[in-house]
Amino acid sequence: MKERNENVLLKSTMTYGLYMGVAFSIILLLFNFAGKIHTPADKSGLFNTLILSFGMLYFGRQYQRTYFESGITYGKALGFAILLTVFASVIFAFFCYWFYNILEPDAVNAYINMIDVAIKESLFLPDEQRKLFVEMYRSPGMIAFATFFNQTLSGIILALVVSFFIKSPLNLNINQQR
Repeated sequence: MKERNENVLLKSTMTYGLYMGVAFSIILLLFNFAGKIHTPADKSGLFNTLILSFGMLYFGRQYQRTYFESGITYGKALGFAILLTVFASVIFAFFCYWFYNILEPDAVNAYINMIDVAIKESLFLPDEQRKLFVEMYRSPGMIAFATFFNQTLSGIILALVVSFFIKSPLNLNINQQR
């Protein structure tokens, strides 16, 4: 029985993670077509965070209703949300690699320039350290890795909160006896 539950968990999180990763990728494309370059902490990140939180809640509730009619523990809901985040982040990181390597290789320079400006304004690093930090982001692979790390970290933080709402039953009937 435990093996079946683990298979169901992986299948569900992979499927839903694919949906969310594709949604993140579509947002990046839409922002690109609108002339907005994706950088850390931009508006596309805000949309991705919204999709991530609502996706966790929606798909988590769907997972709970399908496989845990009597209720799901916080730990299982948290595990679901974290795995969902990891799979969505992997899909989005592969897309970012493809995007910056094949589709829009010139966008890497704009990405680097925006990171350089952000570091100058907020971190106040010496020029040598700043240039070294910015040079790390010159490759699409590093951008994809940073994207994966940032998406996963923000997803884990969101999962800690959203898992509580996945766990909690939505009883809208206030006259229900326990």
